[in-house]
Amino acid sequence: MRFITAVLILSGLIIGAGMFAIPYAFAQAGFWLGVTEFIILSGLILLVHIIYSEIVLNTQPLHRLPGYIKIYLGHNAYKLTVFSVLFGTIGSLLIYAILGSDFIINILKITNPGYINDSSGIIIVTILSLTVGIITLFKLNKEALINGILTAILIIFILFLIVRLWPTVQLSNFAPTNFNNTFLLYGILIFALNGASAIPEVVTILKKNKKSTRLAVIIGSLIPAVIYFLFTFVMAGNQNAFNHPNAITSLSNSNNQLMPIVGNIVGFLAVFTSFIVLSLNLQSLLILDLKFNKWLAWFAVSFSSIFLYKFGLYDFTSIMGYMGTIFGGLDIILLILCFHKLKTLNGNKLTLWSHIWKIAVVVLIIIGIAQSVL
Repeated sequence: MRFITAVLILSGLIIGAGMFAIPYAFAQAGFWLGVTEFIILSGLILLVHIIYSEIVLNTQPLHRLPGYIKIYLGHNAYKLTVFSVLFGTIGSLLIYAILGSDFIINILKITNPGYINDSSGIIIVTILSLTVGIITLFKLNKEALINGILTAILIIFILFLIVRLWPTVQLSNFAPTNFNNTFLLYGILIFALNGASAIPEVVTILKKNKKSTRLAVIIGSLIPAVIYFLFTFVMAGNQNAFNHPNAITSLSNSNNQLMPIVGNIVGFLAVFTSFIVLSLNLQSLLILDLKFNKWLAWFAVSFSSIFLYKFGLYDFTSIMGYMGTIFGGLDIILLILCFHKLKTLNGNKLTLWSHIWKIAVVVLIIIGIAQSVL
Protein backbone atom coordinates (compact mmCIF):
# COMPACT_ATOMS: atom_id res chain seq x y z
CA MET A 1 0.00 0.00 0.00
CA ARG A 2 2.87 2.37 0.73
CA PHE A 3 4.31 1.73 -2.72
CA ILE A 4 0.94 2.25 -4.45
CA THR A 5 0.34 5.42 -2.44
CA ALA A 6 3.76 6.80 -3.43
CA VAL A 7 3.11 6.08 -7.12
CA LEU A 8 -0.34 7.71 -6.98
CA ILE A 9 0.98 10.83 -5.23
CA LEU A 10 3.58 11.40 -7.95
CA SER A 11 1.19 10.58 -10.81
CA GLY A 12 -1.58 12.65 -9.21
CA LEU A 13 0.63 15.72 -8.94
CA ILE A 14 1.77 15.45 -12.55
CA ILE A 15 -1.65 14.86 -14.12
CA GLY A 16 -3.37 18.22 -14.18
CA ALA A 17 -3.63 21.48 -16.08
CA GLY A 18 -0.90 20.64 -18.59
CA MET A 19 -2.87 17.74 -20.02
CA PHE A 20 -5.61 20.03 -21.31
CA ALA A 21 -3.11 22.07 -23.38
CA ILE A 22 -1.01 19.30 -24.93
CA PRO A 23 -3.40 18.37 -27.81
CA TYR A 24 -3.59 22.01 -28.94
CA ALA A 25 0.20 22.35 -28.68
CA PHE A 26 0.57 19.20 -30.83
CA ALA A 27 -1.70 20.84 -33.41
CA GLN A 28 0.46 23.96 -33.49
CA ALA A 29 3.77 22.10 -33.81
CA GLY A 30 2.52 19.14 -35.86
CA PHE A 31 1.71 15.64 -34.63
CA TRP A 32 4.95 13.86 -35.56
CA LEU A 33 7.17 16.68 -34.29
CA GLY A 34 5.03 16.55 -31.15
CA VAL A 35 5.60 12.80 -30.79
CA THR A 36 9.36 13.28 -31.14
CA GLU A 37 9.47 16.04 -28.52
CA PHE A 38 7.13 14.10 -26.25
CA ILE A 39 9.38 11.02 -26.21
CA ILE A 40 12.56 13.04 -25.63
CA LEU A 41 11.11 15.24 -22.89
CA SER A 42 9.32 12.37 -21.16
CA GLY A 43 12.70 10.66 -20.90
CA LEU A 44 14.36 13.88 -19.71
CA ILE A 45 11.78 14.53 -16.98
CA LEU A 46 11.95 10.89 -15.86
CA LEU A 47 15.73 11.32 -15.57
CA VAL A 48 15.27 14.53 -13.56
CA HIS A 49 12.86 12.77 -11.18
CA ILE A 50 15.37 9.96 -10.67
CA ILE A 51 18.16 12.47 -10.05
CA TYR A 52 16.06 14.36 -7.51
CA SER A 53 15.17 11.12 -5.72
CA GLU A 54 18.89 10.27 -5.47
CA ILE A 55 19.57 13.69 -3.93
CA VAL A 56 16.77 13.21 -1.37
CA LEU A 57 17.83 9.64 -0.58
CA ASN A 58 21.44 10.65 0.08
CA THR A 59 20.86 13.85 2.06
CA GLN A 60 19.90 14.31 5.70
CA PRO A 61 17.55 15.73 6.90
CA LEU A 62 14.58 16.01 4.53
CA HIS A 63 14.23 19.32 2.63
CA ARG A 64 12.38 20.81 -0.32
CA LEU A 65 14.09 21.91 -3.54
CA PRO A 66 15.40 25.28 -2.25
CA GLY A 67 16.88 23.53 0.80
CA TYR A 68 18.82 20.98 -1.27
CA ILE A 69 20.07 23.67 -3.63
CA LYS A 70 21.31 25.71 -0.64
CA ILE A 71 23.21 22.70 0.77
CA TYR A 72 24.99 21.77 -2.45
CA LEU A 73 25.20 25.00 -4.49
CA GLY A 74 25.23 27.77 -1.89
CA HIS A 75 23.18 30.78 -0.89
CA ASN A 76 23.11 32.54 -4.28
CA ALA A 77 21.75 29.44 -6.00
CA TYR A 78 19.22 29.15 -3.16
CA LYS A 79 17.96 32.68 -3.83
CA LEU A 80 17.69 31.87 -7.54
CA THR A 81 15.68 28.75 -6.72
CA VAL A 82 13.30 30.68 -4.44
CA PHE A 83 12.84 33.19 -7.28
CA SER A 84 12.11 30.38 -9.74
CA VAL A 85 9.68 28.60 -7.41
CA LEU A 86 7.95 31.89 -6.52
CA PHE A 87 7.26 33.09 -10.04
CA GLY A 88 6.70 29.59 -11.38
CA THR A 89 3.99 29.07 -8.75
CA ILE A 90 2.40 32.46 -9.47
CA GLY A 91 2.24 31.51 -13.15
CA SER A 92 0.73 28.14 -12.28
CA LEU A 93 -1.95 29.82 -10.15
CA LEU A 94 -2.82 32.06 -13.09
CA ILE A 95 -3.10 28.98 -15.34
CA TYR A 96 -5.44 27.30 -12.84
CA ALA A 97 -7.56 30.46 -12.61
CA ILE A 98 -7.86 30.71 -16.40
CA LEU A 99 -8.65 27.02 -16.85
CA GLY A 100 -11.12 27.04 -13.96
CA SER A 101 -12.96 29.99 -15.50
CA ASP A 102 -12.90 28.24 -18.90
CA PHE A 103 -14.59 25.19 -17.45
CA ILE A 104 -17.28 27.29 -15.75
CA ILE A 105 -17.90 29.32 -18.93
CA ASN A 106 -18.16 26.08 -20.96
CA ILE A 107 -20.78 24.70 -18.57
CA LEU A 108 -22.76 27.97 -18.69
CA LYS A 109 -22.57 28.08 -22.50
CA ILE A 110 -24.10 24.62 -22.69
CA THR A 111 -26.73 25.10 -19.97
CA ASN A 112 -27.47 28.87 -19.95
CA PRO A 113 -25.86 30.63 -22.96
CA GLY A 114 -27.46 33.97 -22.08
CA TYR A 115 -25.31 34.34 -18.95
CA ILE A 116 -22.07 34.65 -20.94
CA ASN A 117 -20.69 37.95 -22.31
CA ASP A 118 -17.32 39.61 -22.91
CA SER A 119 -16.81 40.47 -19.22
CA SER A 120 -17.54 36.95 -17.95
CA GLY A 121 -13.87 35.93 -17.90
CA ILE A 122 -12.60 38.52 -15.40
CA ILE A 123 -15.71 38.16 -13.23
CA ILE A 124 -15.33 34.38 -12.94
CA VAL A 125 -11.56 34.58 -12.41
CA THR A 126 -12.16 37.09 -9.58
CA ILE A 127 -14.85 34.96 -7.92
CA LEU A 128 -12.78 31.80 -8.31
CA SER A 129 -9.55 33.35 -6.96
CA LEU A 130 -11.27 34.93 -3.95
CA THR A 131 -13.17 31.72 -3.20
CA VAL A 132 -9.90 29.80 -3.14
CA GLY A 133 -8.38 32.56 -0.99
CA ILE A 134 -11.22 32.32 1.56
CA ILE A 135 -10.90 28.53 1.70
CA THR A 136 -7.16 28.81 2.47
CA LEU A 137 -7.99 30.85 5.59
CA PHE A 138 -9.39 27.71 7.20
CA LYS A 139 -7.17 24.97 8.57
CA LEU A 140 -7.29 22.16 6.04
CA ASN A 141 -6.12 18.61 6.62
CA LYS A 142 -7.58 16.65 3.72
CA GLU A 143 -6.83 18.83 0.68
CA ALA A 144 -4.14 16.45 -0.61
CA LEU A 145 -6.48 13.45 -0.23
CA ILE A 146 -9.36 15.27 -1.96
CA ASN A 147 -7.01 16.36 -4.75
CA GLY A 148 -5.90 12.75 -5.19
CA ILE A 149 -9.49 11.47 -5.35
CA LEU A 150 -10.49 14.08 -7.94
CA THR A 151 -7.36 13.34 -9.97
CA ALA A 152 -8.37 9.65 -9.96
CA ILE A 153 -11.86 10.62 -11.19
CA LEU A 154 -10.24 12.76 -13.90
CA ILE A 155 -8.08 9.81 -14.99
CA ILE A 156 -11.14 7.55 -15.19
CA PHE A 157 -12.96 10.13 -17.32
CA ILE A 158 -9.95 10.56 -19.63
CA LEU A 159 -9.63 6.78 -20.04
CA PHE A 160 -13.37 6.62 -20.85
CA LEU A 161 -12.87 9.43 -23.37
CA ILE A 162 -9.93 7.61 -24.98
CA VAL A 163 -12.00 4.43 -25.39
CA ARG A 164 -14.97 6.43 -26.73
CA LEU A 165 -12.96 8.40 -29.32
CA TRP A 166 -10.52 5.67 -30.39
CA PRO A 167 -12.75 4.22 -33.18
CA THR A 168 -13.14 7.69 -34.74
CA VAL A 169 -9.38 8.38 -35.05
CA GLN A 170 -8.24 9.16 -38.59
CA LEU A 171 -4.56 9.63 -39.40
CA SER A 172 -5.49 12.22 -42.04
CA ASN A 173 -6.52 14.55 -39.21
CA PHE A 174 -3.00 14.69 -37.76
CA ALA A 175 -1.65 18.24 -38.01
CA PRO A 176 1.33 18.89 -40.34
CA THR A 177 4.73 19.86 -38.93
CA ASN A 178 5.33 23.53 -38.09
CA PHE A 179 8.81 24.14 -36.64
CA ASN A 180 7.89 27.72 -35.69
CA ASN A 181 5.97 26.35 -32.70
CA THR A 182 8.66 23.90 -31.56
CA PHE A 183 9.35 25.72 -28.30
CA LEU A 184 5.69 26.33 -27.46
CA LEU A 185 5.21 22.57 -27.28
CA TYR A 186 8.58 22.17 -25.54
CA GLY A 187 7.58 24.46 -22.65
CA ILE A 188 4.09 23.00 -22.28
CA LEU A 189 5.46 19.45 -22.13
CA ILE A 190 8.00 20.35 -19.42
CA PHE A 191 5.23 22.04 -17.43
CA ALA A 192 2.84 19.11 -17.92
CA LEU A 193 5.27 16.27 -17.18
CA ASN A 194 7.19 17.79 -14.26
CA GLY A 195 6.29 16.40 -10.82
CA ALA A 196 9.59 16.98 -9.02
CA SER A 197 7.96 18.72 -6.05
CA ALA A 198 6.36 15.38 -5.04
CA ILE A 199 9.67 13.48 -4.88
CA PRO A 200 10.51 14.26 -1.22
CA GLU A 201 7.06 13.03 -0.18
CA VAL A 202 7.51 9.82 -2.20
CA VAL A 203 10.86 9.19 -0.46
CA THR A 204 9.28 9.84 2.95
CA ILE A 205 6.35 7.47 2.36
CA LEU A 206 8.73 4.68 1.31
CA LYS A 207 10.99 5.36 4.32
CA LYS A 208 14.04 6.05 2.15
CA ASN A 209 14.04 2.52 0.72
CA LYS A 210 16.20 3.08 -2.34
CA LYS A 211 14.92 0.20 -4.47
CA SER A 212 11.23 0.96 -3.82
CA THR A 213 11.74 4.71 -4.30
CA ARG A 214 13.46 4.34 -7.65
CA LEU A 215 10.77 1.98 -8.94
CA ALA A 216 7.95 4.21 -7.65
CA VAL A 217 9.52 7.26 -9.31
CA ILE A 218 9.81 5.45 -12.64
CA ILE A 219 6.25 4.07 -12.60
CA GLY A 220 4.77 7.31 -11.19
CA SER A 221 6.44 9.30 -13.98
CA LEU A 222 5.49 6.94 -16.82
CA ILE A 223 1.78 6.58 -15.98
CA PRO A 224 1.01 10.28 -16.73
CA ALA A 225 3.15 10.14 -19.88
CA VAL A 226 1.18 7.16 -21.23
CA ILE A 227 -2.19 8.76 -20.37
CA TYR A 228 -1.11 12.09 -21.92
CA PHE A 229 0.00 10.39 -25.13
CA LEU A 230 -3.14 8.29 -25.55
CA PHE A 231 -5.35 11.30 -24.81
CA THR A 232 -3.46 13.44 -27.33
CA PHE A 233 -3.53 10.68 -29.95
CA VAL A 234 -7.32 10.30 -29.90
CA MET A 235 -7.81 14.07 -29.83
CA ALA A 236 -5.37 14.53 -32.72
CA GLY A 237 -7.21 11.96 -34.81
CA ASN A 238 -10.56 13.76 -34.51
CA GLN A 239 -11.30 16.74 -36.74
CA ASN A 240 -12.74 18.97 -33.98
CA ALA A 241 -9.95 18.27 -31.49
CA PHE A 242 -7.93 21.44 -31.91
CA ASN A 243 -10.38 24.30 -32.20
CA HIS A 244 -9.59 25.54 -28.68
CA PRO A 245 -6.43 25.57 -26.49
CA ASN A 246 -8.38 23.74 -23.77
CA ALA A 247 -8.93 20.19 -25.06
CA ILE A 248 -12.10 19.70 -22.99
CA THR A 249 -13.63 22.79 -24.59
CA SER A 250 -13.24 21.09 -27.97
CA LEU A 251 -15.70 18.45 -26.81
CA SER A 252 -18.44 21.08 -27.00
CA ASN A 253 -18.71 20.30 -30.71
CA SER A 254 -19.91 16.82 -29.82
CA ASN A 255 -23.53 16.04 -30.61
CA ASN A 256 -23.77 14.34 -27.22
CA GLN A 257 -23.81 17.25 -24.73
CA LEU A 258 -23.48 14.98 -21.68
CA MET A 259 -19.81 14.26 -22.36
CA PRO A 260 -18.66 17.93 -22.48
CA ILE A 261 -20.72 18.78 -19.38
CA VAL A 262 -19.23 15.89 -17.40
CA GLY A 263 -15.76 16.65 -18.77
CA ASN A 264 -15.93 20.29 -17.78
CA ILE A 265 -17.24 19.49 -14.28
CA VAL A 266 -14.52 16.90 -13.66
CA GLY A 267 -11.85 19.20 -15.12
CA PHE A 268 -13.02 22.11 -12.96
CA LEU A 269 -12.99 20.08 -9.74
CA ALA A 270 -9.48 18.75 -10.47
CA VAL A 271 -8.17 22.25 -11.24
CA PHE A 272 -10.00 23.79 -8.27
CA THR A 273 -8.45 21.48 -5.67
CA SER A 274 -4.98 21.92 -7.21
CA PHE A 275 -5.57 25.69 -7.09
CA ILE A 276 -6.18 25.43 -3.31
CA VAL A 277 -3.10 23.26 -2.65
CA LEU A 278 -0.85 25.51 -4.73
CA SER A 279 -2.20 28.66 -3.04
CA LEU A 280 -1.41 27.21 0.38
CA ASN A 281 2.11 26.27 -0.76
CA LEU A 282 2.78 29.76 -2.12
CA GLN A 283 1.53 31.41 1.06
CA SER A 284 3.89 29.17 3.05
CA LEU A 285 6.80 30.13 0.78
CA LEU A 286 6.10 33.85 1.25
CA ILE A 287 5.79 33.51 5.03
CA LEU A 288 8.70 31.15 5.70
CA ASP A 289 11.26 32.15 3.06
CA LEU A 290 10.44 35.79 2.28
CA LYS A 291 9.21 36.71 5.80
CA PHE A 292 5.80 38.07 4.72
CA ASN A 293 3.22 38.37 7.48
CA LYS A 294 0.22 36.06 7.18
CA TRP A 295 -2.26 38.62 5.83
CA LEU A 296 0.13 40.16 3.32
CA ALA A 297 0.95 36.68 2.00
CA TRP A 298 -2.77 35.87 1.74
CA PHE A 299 -3.53 39.12 -0.09
CA ALA A 300 -0.61 38.72 -2.53
CA VAL A 301 -1.55 35.13 -3.41
CA SER A 302 -5.32 35.67 -3.58
CA PHE A 303 -5.13 38.73 -5.86
CA SER A 304 -2.12 37.81 -8.03
CA SER A 305 -4.18 35.89 -10.62
CA ILE A 306 -6.88 38.59 -10.74
CA PHE A 307 -4.29 41.33 -11.33
CA LEU A 308 -2.38 39.39 -14.00
CA TYR A 309 -5.58 38.40 -15.83
CA LYS A 310 -6.83 42.00 -15.75
CA PHE A 311 -3.41 43.07 -17.05
CA GLY A 312 -4.06 40.98 -20.18
CA LEU A 313 -2.42 37.63 -19.38
CA TYR A 314 -5.13 35.14 -20.27
CA ASP A 315 -3.58 32.97 -23.01
CA PHE A 316 -2.88 29.98 -20.78
CA THR A 317 -1.03 27.94 -23.44
CA SER A 318 1.55 30.72 -23.92
CA ILE A 319 1.84 31.22 -20.15
CA MET A 320 2.27 27.48 -19.66
CA GLY A 321 4.95 27.42 -22.36
CA TYR A 322 6.91 30.21 -20.68
CA MET A 323 6.49 28.66 -17.22
CA GLY A 324 7.78 25.29 -18.41
CA THR A 325 10.62 26.62 -20.52
CA ILE A 326 11.99 29.29 -18.18
CA PHE A 327 11.19 28.25 -14.61
CA GLY A 328 10.89 24.51 -15.21
CA GLY A 329 14.10 24.63 -17.24
CA LEU A 330 15.91 26.61 -14.55
CA ASP A 331 14.93 24.05 -11.90
CA ILE A 332 16.20 21.22 -14.12
CA ILE A 333 19.59 22.91 -14.54
CA LEU A 334 19.93 23.50 -10.78
CA LEU A 335 18.99 19.89 -10.02
CA ILE A 336 21.60 18.57 -12.47
CA LEU A 337 24.29 20.81 -10.92
CA CYS A 338 23.15 19.72 -7.46
CA PHE A 339 23.37 16.04 -8.45
CA HIS A 340 26.84 16.59 -9.92
CA LYS A 341 28.01 18.20 -6.67
CA LEU A 342 26.54 15.34 -4.62
CA LYS A 343 28.42 12.77 -6.67
CA THR A 344 31.64 14.77 -6.38
CA LEU A 345 31.34 15.11 -2.60
CA ASN A 346 30.67 11.39 -2.23
CA GLY A 347 33.88 10.60 -4.07
CA ASN A 348 32.26 8.98 -7.11
CA LYS A 349 34.47 8.76 -10.16
CA LEU A 350 32.64 10.61 -12.94
CA THR A 351 32.90 9.11 -16.42
CA LEU A 352 33.14 11.04 -19.67
CA TRP A 353 29.54 10.02 -20.47
CA SER A 354 28.42 11.45 -17.13
CA HIS A 355 29.80 14.86 -18.14
CA ILE A 356 28.49 14.67 -21.72
CA TRP A 357 24.81 14.01 -20.87
CA LYS A 358 24.76 16.69 -18.18
CA ILE A 359 26.27 19.28 -20.51
CA ALA A 360 23.88 18.24 -23.33
CA VAL A 361 20.79 18.64 -21.13
CA VAL A 362 21.94 21.98 -19.71
CA VAL A 363 22.66 23.33 -23.22
CA LEU A 364 19.24 22.14 -24.44
CA ILE A 365 17.49 23.88 -21.55
CA ILE A 366 19.49 27.10 -22.02
CA ILE A 367 18.56 27.15 -25.74
CA GLY A 368 14.89 26.75 -24.77
CA ILE A 369 15.09 29.57 -22.22
CA ALA A 370 16.87 31.86 -24.69
CA GLN A 371 14.28 31.10 -27.36
CA SER A 372 11.45 31.98 -24.99
CA VAL A 373 13.05 35.20 -23.73
CA LEU A 374 14.06 36.41 -27.20
